[in-house]
Amino acid sequence: MIDLYSIPDEQLTYTVRYLRDEAKRRGYPQFLKAYDVNGPSYLLVTRPDGKELKLYGSIPPTTSKFAADTADNKWLSYQLLQDVPGVKQPATVLVREDESITEQFLKEHSPIVVKPVDSAHGNGITTGVATLPEATAAIARAGQYCRTPGIILQQQLPLNLPELRIICIDYQYTVAMARIPATVTGDGERTLAQLIDYENEHLRAPVYRSNLSFIDKPAALKFLGTRASTEIPAKGEQVRVLSICNVGKGGTMEDFTSQIPAEQRELSERIARHLELPVIGVDFYGDYVIEVNAAPALYQPVQTAGATSCITKFLDYLETL
Repeated sequence: MIDLYSIPDEQLTYTVRYLRDEAKRRGYPQFLKAYDVNGPSYLLVTRPDGKELKLYGSIPPTTSKFAADTADNKWLSYQLLQDVPGVKQPATVLVREDESITEQFLKEHSPIVVKPVDSAHGNGITTGVATLPEATAAIARAGQYCRTPGIILQQQLPLNLPELRIICIDYQYTVAMARIPATVTGDGERTLAQLIDYENEHLRAPVYRSNLSFIDKPAALKFLGTRASTEIPAKGEQVRVLSICNVGKGGTMEDFTSQIPAEQRELSERIARHLELPVIGVDFYGDYVIEVNAAPALYQPVQTAGATSCITKFLDYLETL
């Protein structure tokens, strides 16, 4: 076991770092991690009253395996969310051996998104798929990231819709963050590809270790096409370089906690209760629910109180168990 109280900040993901710091502030005598520092987040936490809790990142001991697997499997969660009144989801099918399913889905919904059923951080996702050869290649790529066999095809929604991550803890609305896709800032001299290289080298850090993660350059080059090597943004001009809005791929967040209407807050809580997830991240794209997460990052990279409010609420919840 590793005593996380003795580990330097820069060796920890920001959620574990701030969770550890708040636990220490509250007088928790033990905060341990199994495996190595960079391994899976199996945590053994001892409260001041002596009760030991076993966590997996932000997954509390009250989350069942079925519930965790539901969130982890995009096809399973898609099916279960169809039973929740008020939930809109993009058209989705599971890829099967019959190629005609893919061909028919393309005819009805092109362009589409191809996703592994159970990957995270945007890995293995291909957007803008418009032809059968493109779909075949995207399906093969997605298969490289599947832990559970299965790939889904999903209707691609317009790129200009806002994306939100809403987090509920103890089945209660806690925070909402607008997810902003990775952008680079022009200097009037470098191309978009050169700006990505510059930012990755000088301004960004490995995923979830700082407020600004590396931009996934291969995905950015695919999204930008010829623009990557030909477009030179003006000084100060910000340019979107990825189709997906994911902090792990270099995106950012803006605190929208106070701007979410009551209906959307209540819908998020209904989803949490229906899926039996006391801690959940619900991803909205416009009015559509596109994904749920049983282990959302609790630290939010924003300059507001919302940055650590989930850390506080999570420990408050653990103290009720």
